Formats: sequence, C-alpha cells, structure tokens
Amino acid sequence: MDTPTPNIPTFQELVESGLKKFDIVVPAIEELKNNYLPLKIKSVDDKDGYEKVSKALRFMISKRNEVEEKRKELKADSLAYGKAVDNRAKEITFLLTPIEEHLRLEKERIDDEIEAIKEKKIREEQERLNIRNRRLLQAGMKLVGNEYFWQNPNDLAQVEILPSVNLETLDDLSFDEYIEKINLMAKEQQEIFEKEQKRIAEEKAKFEEAQKKLRWEMEMMKGQRTRMRLESLFQLGLAVCVNEENSLQYKLPNNKWIPVLAYTEVENSDNWEETLSSVTSAIDSIKEKAAAKEFEEQQKIKEAEEKAIQKIKDEKELEEKMEAERIAQLSDKEKFQFYVQKLLQVEPPTLKTAKWKKAVAGLRGLIENYE
Repeated sequence: MDTPTPNIPTFQELVESGLKKFDIVVPAIEELKNNYLPLKIKSVDDKDGYEKVSKALRFMISKRNEVEEKRKELKADSLAYGKAVDNRAKEITFLLTPIEEHLRLEKERIDDEIEAIKEKKIREEQERLNIRNRRLLQAGMKLVGNEYFWQNPNDLAQVEILPSVNLETLDDLSFDEYIEKINLMAKEQQEIFEKEQKRIAEEKAKFEEAQKKLRWEMEMMKGQRTRMRLESLFQLGLAVCVNEENSLQYKLPNNKWIPVLAYTEVENSDNWEETLSSVTSAIDSIKEKAAAKEFEEQQKIKEAEEKAIQKIKDEKELEEKMEAERIAQLSDKEKFQFYVQKLLQVEPPTLKTAKWKKAVAGLRGLIENYE
C-alpha cells in the first residue's frame, strides 16, 4: 500500500501562517521515515520489494523537487522571506536526504547485482559457445567463414556443414548428438585410413624385402663375377695391392710394382672383355719395356764385365811382360834358379803305384838338392 503524500502548504498559506507553519511537514517526514527506511530488496528475484523501493524513491525525489520549487516560489516574492524559506527548505531537504539516499543505495545495490548477473550470463554463454567451438574443432571440423565444415578424406563428395549460429540455437542434447555423429564418422574414416596405411606399410615392407633380397643376389653375383675377373687377372700375373690407389699391379723381375688397373674397374666394368684385352695389352707393353730395359742393363753389365776382363788381361800381359824383362836381365845362374823355383811350385800329381811315386820323389829331391 502506497504512503499518502503529505499536503505541502501553498505560498499564500505559508505567508499567512508564517514560517512556523512550514514545520507541519516535519511529522510527515517522520512518517515517511517510518514507512520508507525499513524498505529492503531481498534479492534480485524480489520484484515486489524492488518495485516498492523504486516507487518510494520516485516519490521522495518528487517531494524534494516540490520543496525546491516551493523554495524558489517563496524566494521570488521576497529575498528575506526567500532566505528564510531556503534555510527551512534546506533543513527539510536535510531531513529528506537520508531517506532518499537510503532508497538510492538500496536500488543501486540491486541494480549492480542485476548487471553482474547479466554479465555473468553473457560470460557463461560465451564460454558455452567456446566449448562447443572447441568440441567441433576437436571432432575434425573446420570453421570456414560462418560455417563449420567436415569432409570425408576418403570420399571428398561426403561433406557435413553446420552454420555457426547453431552453436547458440541447439540445445545441449541435440549438440551432443551432433558431436557424436561427427566423431563416429571421423572414427570410421580413421579406421579406414589406418587399415589402408597398414596395407601400404605391409606392401612397402614386402617390396623392401624383395629389393633387399635382389640387392643381396646382385651383390653375390657381383662378388662372384669379381672373383672370376680377379682369377683371370691373377693368371696374367697381376696382384691386388691395397694402397692409396687400391689397384691391381704387375710385379717386375726387379720386384718393382707397376699399377695396371683400378680395383673398382674390376667390380664395375660393363665391358669386361674390352677391359681384359686392354689389361693384357698393358701387361705385354710392360713386359716388352721391362725386357728391353733388362736387355739394356744386361748389355751394360756385359760390357762392364768385358771391360773388366780386358783390364785384367791387359794388366796380366803387362805384368808378364815386365816379369819377362826382369828375367831377361838375370844371369844364367839366376835364370836357372828361377826355373828351379818354378818347377818346385808345380804341385806333383797324386800317383797310386809305388814305382812312379818313387820316381817323382826322386826327381823332386834332385831338383830341391841341386845347387
């Protein structure tokens, strides 16, 4: 029930009764205090309390405005009276203000709560939309413009489109069912994809195993071919020399090694007959050069030996000549003695019969004792 509005005296009544009669509003203010200060708004759901406080606030504002208007009216007729009216109006306003402020604060408190609830609802709604957005993206959909788009990777003609406005309009059950539908389709396609990947991996493994076997067989064939090639090269006199050149070499009679063929050519030559022919020609050339060099060296050795023999012969002839000249200068006796010494230097033969042994001993004794 609304509180009745107190009767405010007119200007003429106030003039006649004097300023004291202005006090008749004071009991009304007390009544207003009693009626309005107890007013409370229990919660945002207390619409009746909210309406009473709002209505009372409007009433108090209107009364305060009436006082203000009355003040201006009284003051216009007389400055002195106006001052008195102002003072009294201020007093009355001072008495009214706590009621108005109480009602204002009470209303603002609930207004703030209502605004906070609105903001909370907005945040909750935005979070709900964000959660739905994340769930759609996690399910494999992509946001293109204003639509969520899903395409079957195994069948590009199969697509699923959801307008983004549906994030707001769909209820939770319908949205959960839609997510389940997308997850189910994605799961099915993932299983198909994984199965296909497994098949590809198995085929790749088989292919790699076949390739590995083929490479092994080729290596075996290559190794066997290399051994056969090496055997033919060994028969030509080559030997493997593992050095910085990693080659096959031919050994000369002077123990010097001549590189003939790189080992990689033995393994990788595509025209072995031509390579072998080239190697044979190279060895023949090496032999010819070696033989020519050996012949030249032998000739040099032979010439050196002939020169040495000739030198010995010449020295011997010179020595014999000098000896003959020395003997020619000897006396007959000295020549005879020289002759006897020469005879004694001759080693007697080994004889078996005593007769001839005796004859030789006698002859040698005759020579040794001859003076």
